Amino acid sequence: MRSEERAPSGASKPAVAPIYSGYSFADGFEEFVLHVDRNSAKRLGNLERLKRCEALKEFSAARAEWLRAWRIMLSRQKLSSLNAQTVTSVEAKRFLLEFLRRSHAPGHLLQKHWQLIALAAHEGDVEFFRQMAAAFRGHDRRTPREFSVGFHILSYWFNGLLWLMNAEAGSRALRAYLKRESDATGSNVEVPIDGYHKACRDFGLRGYKAFMTRPPITRYRPKQHAYDYAPGWQTKLEPNASI
Repeated sequence: MRSEERAPSGASKPAVAPIYSGYSFADGFEEFVLHVDRNSAKRLGNLERLKRCEALKEFSAARAEWLRAWRIMLSRQKLSSLNAQTVTSVEAKRFLLEFLRRSHAPGHLLQKHWQLIALAAHEGDVEFFRQMAAAFRGHDRRTPREFSVGFHILSYWFNGLLWLMNAEAGSRALRAYLKRESDATGSNVEVPIDGYHKACRDFGLRGYKAFMTRPPITRYRPKQHAYDYAPGWQTKLEPNASI
């Protein structure tokens, strides 16, 4: 702490937490979810399909809709202030701990927010580091059903091609993706169609419905890791098909 910031002897500490403004935290969050989305696409074998989606003229608007939905989720997790350009270090630490528990790429998250971790060390925030260690210890044991259906839909919206499916096909595909993630623990993940539909509505996720009436993808077949397409869409999205 600089000398001009020292409180007089016997004075109480200020109630307001310091401002953390090394960069736009909202931009940092968007960069993080985009990075995780791409890594998840690799894990699912959908990276080339995702790249073909990015070439569609409708993709830009769909991605903006998806990022808005993530902000809605932040607000419901009482982390809405992270959309601001500056946030307090207390709020930023809450964000980091929450997404360390949920992220498929915790290492990238730590690299992205190294300034915040350095600040916590400078402040001597032992409790923050205790919770961070607990988040890492619990990460591999955490099963998909511990999180909300909405969070899972957002997590697989593009990399799992859910944005191109209706609620019936999307809920089945999401169930298969989550089962793949949880096979090591043997957990059974349920994704009811009505819950899937409600979550999409609550988060304002329209996907293909914003630009066409029928879904481009009609079914996901997990054993073959293959998708069934509406007429004309296979050539647009399949890596071995010509555009």
